[in-house]
Amino acid sequence: MYFNFLKNSFACLILAATLFLNVGITYAAPITIVTSFSILGDLVKQIGGDKVIVTSIVGADQDTHDYELKPSDVTKIDKSRMFIINGLGLETNWSNNLVQSYKGVVVVASNGVIPFYFNDKKTANPHAWGDPNNVRKYYMQNILRALIKISPENSSFFKKRAYIYANKLTKLDELIVKELSKISPEKARAVVTHSSFKYFSATYGVKLTPVEGTSIDNDVSAKDIADLEKVIKQTNIKVVFLENMTNNTLTQQIAKDTKVKIGGKLYSDALSDKNGPASDYIDMMVYNLNTLKKAWK
Repeated sequence: MYFNFLKNSFACLILAATLFLNVGITYAAPITIVTSFSILGDLVKQIGGDKVIVTSIVGADQDTHDYELKPSDVTKIDKSRMFIINGLGLETNWSNNLVQSYKGVVVVASNGVIPFYFNDKKTANPHAWGDPNNVRKYYMQNILRALIKISPENSSFFKKRAYIYANKLTKLDELIVKELSKISPEKARAVVTHSSFKYFSATYGVKLTPVEGTSIDNDVSAKDIADLEKVIKQTNIKVVFLENMTNNTLTQQIAKDTKVKIGGKLYSDALSDKNGPASDYIDMMVYNLNTLKKAWK
């Protein structure tokens, strides 16, 4: 009995000492971060893990180009410590004033990317994440540097996660190269809804012709459609693809007029919801790859 008394007393002393030592210790709260759209949100989570709380203004299956900012969005951004945008003109119609008045850290994820331009030679094509190499070399590094700057005590944690994810992106690139090399150049061509696949096309040597391709803001005229349908017939394009976050009416009409098949839906500027096939960036790219392969084979 005496032994049990001593043992219990000792346990109480240990507990008391532990509580005493922990008095005054504060544990850092997760960093509140707002990203402009869902793909960026996923990239931040891949590095930040449980050290960050991420909200995306433009969510799953939504179009960043045409998004109209709500008062609640402004409140979310104002209350965050970091605001991450793509840049290259993607969010120009709603982010400029926000960035100027924002008191937190602003990160342009695409900094360093050498952009493609639309036909006007002046307007950058903002869809640089279509090439996983851009994501690995620029997007991830810009996000990593920003996280380390705002939370240096978690530097090792962020670097480790970024290293792991960079390896996954390298393997993704290798997979795309390997699988598309099995498709002949004559087959590896299609029509897509808009210009979001320029970087993917250029990197992997496939021909994805956009219905809306001259600039972000230009409307498509009847002549544009007629010219594109002529190109489809001349180049023997056999398939068109729809997209998850755009109006597919024109693409469907072109498929009907030219009697080419619809090869399915591609994900470009937005992820799917968590129950969909493209709920994170790598899943999105693999899903698109498999959809292209299936249609072209």
